Amino acid sequence: MHTSSILSIIFLLLFSFCSSKCAFAQGASDESEAQLLAKIDVLKTENANSPIDKLNKLLAIIESCEQKSWLVACLYAYTLKAEVLLASSKINEAEALLPRLMTSANALNEPIILIRLELVDLNIRDSKGLFADITEQHTRLLVKANNIESPRLAGEIYHDVGDSQYQFLDYTGALVSLNKAYESYQLANDLSAVGSVLNTLANLNNTLENTDIALDYLRKALAVSYQLKNKFATSIVLYNMSVSYSLSENLEEARNYMQQAMQMSAELDDEVGVAWAKKELARYDIDSQNWHAALARFNEIEPILMQSGSALSLFETRIGQAQAYLGLNELDLAAKKSEQSRLLLENLKDPTYTIKLGKLDADIAYANNNFQRAFDILAQNYAFADKVRVEEKQKEIEKQLIRFNSALKEKENQALITENKLKNLQIEQQEAQQAAQQRIWWLMIGFSALILVFIGFMLFIQIKNRNHFKAMALNDHLTKAPNRRAILDYAEIRFQESSRTQQPLMVGIIDIDNFKKLNDTHGHDVGDDVLVAFATACKNVIRQYDKFGRYGGEEWLFVFANTTAQDISVIFVRIRDEFNKIIQQRHQNFNYVTFSMGVASYSKDVDHTLQQLINRADKLLYQAKAQGKDQVGF
Repeated sequence: MHTSSILSIIFLLLFSFCSSKCAFAQGASDESEAQLLAKIDVLKTENANSPIDKLNKLLAIIESCEQKSWLVACLYAYTLKAEVLLASSKINEAEALLPRLMTSANALNEPIILIRLELVDLNIRDSKGLFADITEQHTRLLVKANNIESPRLAGEIYHDVGDSQYQFLDYTGALVSLNKAYESYQLANDLSAVGSVLNTLANLNNTLENTDIALDYLRKALAVSYQLKNKFATSIVLYNMSVSYSLSENLEEARNYMQQAMQMSAELDDEVGVAWAKKELARYDIDSQNWHAALARFNEIEPILMQSGSALSLFETRIGQAQAYLGLNELDLAAKKSEQSRLLLENLKDPTYTIKLGKLDADIAYANNNFQRAFDILAQNYAFADKVRVEEKQKEIEKQLIRFNSALKEKENQALITENKLKNLQIEQQEAQQAAQQRIWWLMIGFSALILVFIGFMLFIQIKNRNHFKAMALNDHLTKAPNRRAILDYAEIRFQESSRTQQPLMVGIIDIDNFKKLNDTHGHDVGDDVLVAFATACKNVIRQYDKFGRYGGEEWLFVFANTTAQDISVIFVRIRDEFNKIIQQRHQNFNYVTFSMGVASYSKDVDHTLQQLINRADKLLYQAKAQGKDQVGF
């Protein structure tokens, strides 16, 4: 009897288990391929899910469609997986899926998927810096966008092409494409995608040094991500806000926003997002000369970024490692990391990275006391930088940007007007009243358009005047060097920093010898040319963490951080040689021009204000003059 009861219980358990498995199988089989495709489409447009959540849900969907051999559903699911991997900056994993998906999409004749896969390919090429024939790919995709009925897919094409044009340095083309993406996403009523376009526009404005406009776009994008409760999008916006504040030299706010971005990425288990945030925090440590902290962060994230496949992030990491090793005087390691960075240059379109690496190589050579090599590298760097300057193109870009910003404001206002118009038309029932209200609204739209044109014109004038007066306020109009106000502001920041941290700080004043006599003998035009030549020599020679500016007349103020008297003597000679070299190029048979310099080192017991430190440097300048000129007084 006891044995029989046990067998009965086992039978009941087995029956219950089999019944539940059969019920589950029945439920799964009831789900059609069309229903699974609908589920994939919903997952694609969901905003609250992080990429990790989407990937986990996709695994179950992929398993289901593979079991049932639903080829189309599998193709859509794997395509979404590649897109999500790209959003997570897992470039290599997305690239591994692409060939098989392209083959399947062609075999199944799925044109929409083929377009999405071409966008995946475009993003992979941008991330890896593979720009060969990329403009042809832009053209093909833009033609397809113009002929697509779906405004959301058209918006995706315009957005991805605009982002690619931005990375290819085609800023005017990027603005046009991003404008169309913004219009398409609004037509599709896709608020999340609108926020993403605002993010890209912010990055473009940061590149063009319009950080105020960039921050305005980012605040709007942040409001969108908060409204949609999209933590992943929020982490990206916080990251970009940190970059904007860093470009505005507000390191405190930059660190604050980057810490928030890193914390949110950690909450989402976004390993690559955390690595990107740590990369920027390490860069801020470099700016603060916190070499050990910076190196620890860079070394931690290097293998993660290598695995992700992003050429730019890996280049910035290795440059940062080299700078940290240089700061720690580990010169062999610095040179090794610099060489590793050089291998990535061919995949980076922006010439500023070449200039940045050249400046680093010059600093390493200088630290190795190889002054001639350092000078040669700086000379090559200066020639290369001069070659890539395109001022006229920059002016045109700025005009396009102003017109775009004005048009964007106009479209927002027109959207509000149209919304109100539709609501009022729905209230009115009679045809006569509808016609009358329609005429009134057209009048209002016309009047509003005139007002918007006027506002746009005034905004253009205001921005133009603001940029003009900002440049006038901080730069000397003759030499284009920082003026008295700019260099004193910078000196005050370094003085306060040294007061708090006791970091070494030296202030120097240079006065061109016999400048009045030179002016009287050769005329003021030649005197002005001498001042311009001196400023150019200083720009070519001094290190990236030293600053100078025109203090008044023929006097110049220099601020040296972490510098010895021996270093300054070397800098003095290099400036003098470069100065006279430039003068000889412009005025042959011109007499050798000298200058004298007084340098004072900060002392907390003596220098309670910046002016006291400058006064001591000024006295030492006069001592150098009294002792025969053409020398440095310490």
